[in-house]
Amino acid sequence: MTRQSNHLCKTFCGLGAALVCVLLLSMLQFHPADAQSQPIPPSLSDTSREQEIDSRLKTFFETLARGNSTSAFDELLRQSPFGTYEAGQASNELRKKIDDLSVQYGGMLNHEKNDFKRIGDDIVLTRYISKHENSPIIWTFAFYRKPALTTSITNTNPWMFVQLHFDTDLRLLLK
Repeated sequence: MTRQSNHLCKTFCGLGAALVCVLLLSMLQFHPADAQSQPIPPSLSDTSREQEIDSRLKTFFETLARGNSTSAFDELLRQSPFGTYEAGQASNELRKKIDDLSVQYGGMLNHEKNDFKRIGDDIVLTRYISKHENSPIIWTFAFYRKPALTTSITNTNPWMFVQLHFDTDLRLLLK
């Protein structure tokens, strides 16, 4: 399981990591002084930011628990940059691996949030645990939003899903 998800994660996550790097670098090229000296205020308080992302992930897990990975991913990928052919292929492979989880570990009984970490104003990492009949699975999601270009406006850019990793290695919960 770990080897399969690591290979798939490298394929899928590499695209997300590369996209985040490109977006961040392009933003700094156009406004290096603004990015360093004047932090852009977040459009949402930490609580409402967390609620927005949690709502999307709640829908994802509820739909996944009903056995519909296609609809679950369609919702997760809404407003996401993963519209390219390569990303679509990686997404299809990831859906297949997630469908295989229920065969290996049994149906999903429930899920719960384990961690929510804000990295600056525009990156969020969150970790969930789904509890299955035979084993828990740890899911780590990354969300990103394009920064507002000036400090005088509120950032209303949507949160985009950019990365997913899942594993059954419970040691990940200690990190």
